[in-house]
Amino acid sequence: MLWFYYHERNIDTKMKSGSSYFHIKEDLEAFKSKYYVEFRDQQNKITGIEENGIKNKCEVLNDYYKKVEDFERKHKIKSQAKFRSTVLEEFCGYLFKDLPEIKQLGLNFFNKSIFAGLKIASNGDMKIQTKDVDFCIGKEFKVVVEKKEVDLIIPLVAIECKTYLDNTMFSEGQFTAQKLKNGTPNVKVYIFTERNEVGLSNLPSQSPIDEVFVIKENETAIDYKVVYDFFKVVRFEIQNAKRENNIKLPGRLLNIKQ
Repeated sequence: MLWFYYHERNIDTKMKSGSSYFHIKEDLEAFKSKYYVEFRDQQNKITGIEENGIKNKCEVLNDYYKKVEDFERKHKIKSQAKFRSTVLEEFCGYLFKDLPEIKQLGLNFFNKSIFAGLKIASNGDMKIQTKDVDFCIGKEFKVVVEKKEVDLIIPLVAIECKTYLDNTMFSEGQFTAQKLKNGTPNVKVYIFTERNEVGLSNLPSQSPIDEVFVIKENETAIDYKVVYDFFKVVRFEIQNAKRENNIKLPGRLLNIKQ
């Protein structure tokens, strides 16, 4: 069962007693029932995975972003509240939910406790390292470690979602990517961001991040073609997991993905 309603959870959390936004509970409830539920239902109804289907999903997202922006402005919701940033995290679920490879490989969506390697703890025991990410496509396995059964979430694709990307966030993304690749060398790590504020001259020639996809410029609408490119790249990596790498000689030895 795929679960990826991270934005809905963010809204629900803000309505709980003790939240710094509890005082606008009634407005949050109205926003959820009037706008969010419609957004969620419309996205779930779009099952196409070709360019036109992705375009339709982006159109629904663009319309919802307007509602989100108005609500944030009215109630002075801070970026730290992740009200807007969780929209893109949830949107990743809508993008990939209908890929046949997800079901064929028994994959699922995650965002907590992704496997990031092993280390020796201070007491000499082996410790499993994990990392939280914004969105991950992977698979959970039960394995026995030192006679104990543990659950490991092995990532196939990890995605960091941003409303905007600056130098600090890019550095943090590189750290996350390297941690994940220490545990699973073949994992692909992408940044999926609305806007970019990293100077092009500051981009490294080599990075543990495999690609950065910027889907809009300033206040313009989302460029669905960039989103579709992102979708195709991620799908290729998922499909690649299904392929058997049979090297035929004479021929190409290292480039086995083609």
